[in-house]
Amino acid sequence: MVKRLLFCLALFTSFLSISQPLTIEAKSAILMDYLSGQILFSYNADAKLPPASLTKIISALVILERGNLDDIVNVGINPERIEPSVLGLKRGDKISLRNLLTAMLVRSANDAAIAAAEYVAGSEKKFVELMNEEARKLGAYNSHFVNCHGLHHPLHYTTAYDIAILTRSALHNPIFASIVATPRVEISWMGKDGKEKKAVLENTNKLLNSYPYATGVKTGFTSQAGRCLSAAARKGNWQLICVVLNSPNPFQDAINLFEYGFNNFNAYILARTDVPLEYIKVQGIPSRIPLFPENDICFVFPKNFKPTIDVKKHLYKTKSPIKKGENIGILKATIGREYQCQTKLLAGANVNPSFSQRISSFAKFLIFFIFLSLFLLRLWEERRNNKPKIFLR
Repeated sequence: MVKRLLFCLALFTSFLSISQPLTIEAKSAILMDYLSGQILFSYNADAKLPPASLTKIISALVILERGNLDDIVNVGINPERIEPSVLGLKRGDKISLRNLLTAMLVRSANDAAIAAAEYVAGSEKKFVELMNEEARKLGAYNSHFVNCHGLHHPLHYTTAYDIAILTRSALHNPIFASIVATPRVEISWMGKDGKEKKAVLENTNKLLNSYPYATGVKTGFTSQAGRCLSAAARKGNWQLICVVLNSPNPFQDAINLFEYGFNNFNAYILARTDVPLEYIKVQGIPSRIPLFPENDICFVFPKNFKPTIDVKKHLYKTKSPIKKGENIGILKATIGREYQCQTKLLAGANVNPSFSQRISSFAKFLIFFIFLSLFLLRLWEERRNNKPKIFLR
């Protein structure tokens, strides 16, 4: 399962003054910090609404977790029967699962989503069960999906908050993040007649061409759901996620949300799982090894709020042997005296015992063996001496 637990500081910023007003037209919206999951803005974010093709975000999560993207899929009859947004798959076509995933995320192809779902789970019905199971695992408790593509159904719904959670989880996967950031891509597959077919896919997310900080993610539209968008944007090393549901202008709403976040908040990134926190010296070893946090730690606060951040590190193992990934310490961060978060510290490399340590260990074993041998010898002698004697007359 694509899942990383992120420890974050839940700052109550709603009561603090924000200098820049925010205008959006969406029926529901949310702005979330990617690293911490902290909510910077929300409007009607728990309203249960149809998500249209934003559904394909959770579908992609299931495909990435359960499928092998290099597998070749034999297309069945069901993908031919779905409209309106399609790749044009026909029964008997052969296409890689990777290209199906790309088509459903870039072009929002419904036939690609069904073909992938049937391949991964055996049927769309079973695949949808996996979607709902995965959504609950990730904390999207106010969502219920009945298909893999997002075409309208009265029992198919989610919330802006849930979509933000799912998007955040999906962006942890580098394959997903790469696909949804692609403005244009060409894919190919083999037709039933053995001839190669090709398609150039233009990303439906227009932010990739109109907003310089955009990094993806997915659009959606049905007449019942309206225009929907889950988007991500990065400025420097700080990334935000926004979701707008049922908006007459989702791209402008997203830009307004991102600008609101970037202009009114600061992010203090204390630790990232993919960046060494420091390099430490292990006793008896001349070289240093990297120390990685198990979880990301990020504090987000309004620009007019300057908190005091206290960071403490404690290492409880600095002697070899150490295994890569072993928990050897803890990092704690506190704002003021009230809010605290922490993460384990993991060794970034194997450290074998030094020669002196190996000699020491051997000496300890030898001493133990000698004492055990002497004890057993003494016990044998006492037993022999206490053995009753038999006299023959």
